[in-house]
Amino acid sequence: PVEQTFGGIAAMCDASFLARAGIPTLAYGPGSMLEAHGYDEKVEVDDLVTVTKTLALTVTEWCGPA
Repeated sequence: PVEQTFGGIAAMCDASFLARAGIPTLAYGPGSMLEAHGYDEKVEVDDLVTVTKTLALTVTEWCGPA
């Protein structure tokens, strides 16, 4: 099982426009937003693996297995 955490930060992405238009929106990805989009931006390999598994399982559950 993956530990789930939810929170928010002051940042800008297209999700804010979609949410404002009433479209349910989620911004999800690996790493820490405290380290995102800087000159030394990085993500841990374990975070990439977790995000990949989560997205693959979500798509499979939503669309059904291939």
